[in-house]
Amino acid sequence: MRNLFIFFILFLLSACGKRIVDNTPLESNWLLPLVKGNISLNDLSRLEGTTFDYVITPAQINQPTNTPVSSPAFTVDFIGPFTVPTQDIIKYLKVDSIELGIHLKNIFPVNIQSGFTVTLRSSDNTASSSNVLFSKTFSNAIAAQSQDSLPLSIHNVTIADSLYFYIENLNIDAFNQVVFNENVPVQFTIDKVRLNELAFFPNKNFSISDTVEFSSGDLSSIYDAGGNTLADSAVSGFLNLFTDNGLPVNLRMQMTFLKNNLPVDSVFENSFILNGAGVDAAGIPNSIDAKKNSVAIRKVKLKNIESCDRMIYSFSINTDGYTSPQVIMGKQNKLALQIVSDIALMLNPFQL
Repeated sequence: MRNLFIFFILFLLSACGKRIVDNTPLESNWLLPLVKGNISLNDLSRLEGTTFDYVITPAQINQPTNTPVSSPAFTVDFIGPFTVPTQDIIKYLKVDSIELGIHLKNIFPVNIQSGFTVTLRSSDNTASSSNVLFSKTFSNAIAAQSQDSLPLSIHNVTIADSLYFYIENLNIDAFNQVVFNENVPVQFTIDKVRLNELAFFPNKNFSISDTVEFSSGDLSSIYDAGGNTLADSAVSGFLNLFTDNGLPVNLRMQMTFLKNNLPVDSVFENSFILNGAGVDAAGIPNSIDAKKNSVAIRKVKLKNIESCDRMIYSFSINTDGYTSPQVIMGKQNKLALQIVSDIALMLNPFQL
């Protein structure tokens, strides 16, 4: 009986020894990068921060190539259009302001006189003045092999499918026995865009993304927590996402964590689908789609996330199912996203 009792005690001790709890500390603020994404109307237009490169060819100023030519001074009425397209999902943009720049490098072997104008039009019709959104004149001459830039700023305009830039009244100095064998590069930059409203066509789709960077192994640093983080041992739990979609678009969302630009893990096993807001006959949102989604979070996922250094918000957007001629989105439309963690912790206050 005594031997049986000793065997029973040893069996219990060995059984308890196999129940190992992983108490490796993890940052309690591991989910903070999830709330740092930032998608705006400007991202939907995909105009801000873009650069467009074009050229002026000798043929556009009525000159042959690789042949010595001479000419008195002359003027070219219109060169262009240089087209800046918006997204094909967009029907129109109501613009509060756009800051642009034009850079021209005169590789032609002739001088360009001051006084030519850069004109921004809402259509490619140069016979009309009603489509002129903005115009500005270069006050400097641009000698051969020289370059110049001109900042542009437009306010309170409506843009349809594209912008059309023209160079107008380009004055060329007289030249004698020169050879045109290169194109003049023209670069347009759209530096800042502030939109009041945009309208989408129905039954269209496109994708956008936003990247959040943080320090690997210290996710709370992006919130400047000042070192007041709580070391815990998260075993498992749920990430609950409550969304109120007031945007008149359907969204498919994913949050992917990367380390050294390689995907490590994602929040959702499959993309999180959000239905768009309801709209009235004019395409203006009149109801909000509310939804809850719960994601199982286990410690292996937490450790994967903590080892990463960036996260990418990916949004696939579509207007499928909308029957209005357009769906209208403005600054008043929002996607509210509440992220609540329900994490089980294993605490051992007596552990040395």
